[in-house]
Amino acid sequence: MSATLLIEQAALQPSERVLDVACGTGVVARLAAKPVGSTGQIIGLDNDAEKLGVARSLPPLPGVSLAWQEGNAIAMPFADASFDALLCQQGLQFFPDRPAALREMHRVLSVWGPLERNPGHAALVVALEGHLATAAASAIRSFFALGEAWEVRSLLAGGPFHEVQLHTATRTVRFASPEQFVRIEMIPSRPESPLAGMDERALSVLISEVNTALQPYVGPDGLAFPMQAHLVTAQK
Repeated sequence: MSATLLIEQAALQPSERVLDVACGTGVVARLAAKPVGSTGQIIGLDNDAEKLGVARSLPPLPGVSLAWQEGNAIAMPFADASFDALLCQQGLQFFPDRPAALREMHRVLSVWGPLERNPGHAALVVALEGHLATAAASAIRSFFALGEAWEVRSLLAGGPFHEVQLHTATRTVRFASPEQFVRIEMIPSRPESPLAGMDERALSVLISEVNTALQPYVGPDGLAFPMQAHLVTAQK
């Protein structure tokens, strides 16, 4: 949802050198390819070798300079002033030392709004906690750990940023059904996923509970619920 918004807010220009921090499997980095064009350069940085492996396995984008770098956002392996723009989608809340990470960053950040304003994931967390899958529920909650706008502003206040602007955006996300939402969000193919060891009966109960909670958001075209994110732009 917020990847496209993040690119729009960043207002990338042709020929810019762009760093995508906590790039994961490369969704934002690949979207950034279009505005910077064939004369620009994009580097995706992440400390998760497995996710970078997925990014590298995707088909290359013709005529685009796109590279992947394993590294720590708190101590990035790049020289000062190496990039024209920096992107970070849903990464700040996971860094153990957020002020240190912010000192390493320069331009664009994005974090989810509070869990209670993201009803799909709120329903999933409640259902998981009801089945004692507390680790899975906590993992989802961590995505929303910087949910309030004031928390994001307080991190930026007095830091190495200028012309800071925070925009809270709400967009509708869509799935074919609540069941599809649960299965996609939990990604059972990953060994660490709680669904990997959950039998089909237990999974059906979990899906049923999420389905009941999300009925206000189910219509003829499937499941559609709002998600809120805070997008921050700042100049170096």
